[in-house]
Amino acid sequence: MSSVLAIIAVPLFIIYYLFDEPKIRRPVRGQLPRAGAGDALAFVHICSRVIGSYTRGVIVESIIVGVISALGYYVIGIQVWLPLAVIALIGEIVPIIGPWIAIFISLLVILATQPDKTLLALGLFVIIQILEVLVLTPRIQGSSVNLTPLATLVALAVGGAIGGPLGVILVLPAVALTRNIASYTSYRAGGSSPAQAMAQLPSRGRHHEGDRALE
Repeated sequence: MSSVLAIIAVPLFIIYYLFDEPKIRRPVRGQLPRAGAGDALAFVHICSRVIGSYTRGVIVESIIVGVISALGYYVIGIQVWLPLAVIALIGEIVPIIGPWIAIFISLLVILATQPDKTLLALGLFVIIQILEVLVLTPRIQGSSVNLTPLATLVALAVGGAIGGPLGVILVLPAVALTRNIASYTSYRAGGSSPAQAMAQLPSRGRHHEGDRALE
């Protein structure tokens, strides 16, 4: 039960952090000594960039899976194709167990309304999962944290072997955070200012206005 709650809580916390992060910068800067505020704020921005980009990647992948599910259900003749596609979209936001919960609910609905379509719906789910594992996750989630598809697959395999389901959820942002923090530390040791070190880091998506405050 604790593992299930953790698997659900982690992505929900990440989404909450994505929306609430702009409120964090000022308190962090105000509570730190002036000498170390630049580096501390830089670490906050590094975490924000990685977690924010990864979360947006998860949401984009969920929308794509929802659209594919809608088209698939419509093609095989499921009458309630749109509600089931929405369920699939929502299920994708919760890694690992979310898609299985979504297909379980969907199969119950199909069994109650169109039992002759159950096998087709199950086959559609298998195809979507294969597509997600081999194509969508490596390209979308991996790209969101600046990892190649091959590196993403390797990281997911290692994370799953070490940490199980939670390892799969956390490994991509953990790898990106480790890489960015190590790079930032190296640039700072080489004489770059916090703003200059941040500017040299790989990043995707929007840049926060607070990045300029490091200067």
